[in-house]
Amino acid sequence: MFSDDAITAIHQASRGYPRAVNNLAISSLIATYATGKAIVDLTAAQSAITENSE
Repeated sequence: MFSDDAITAIHQASRGYPRAVNNLAISSLIATYATGKAIVDLTAAQSAITENSE
């Protein structure tokens, strides 16, 4: 469900903290669904990271 680059971005942004990983993963899934894609890509992950950093 997640591309390798999306996993790397989420891991780096969350510093490996489980709750942060979960929050970013959920936001990435929502962003992916909104665009109608089936795989979470780097664009969706970056969108989630930006949204959660505000």
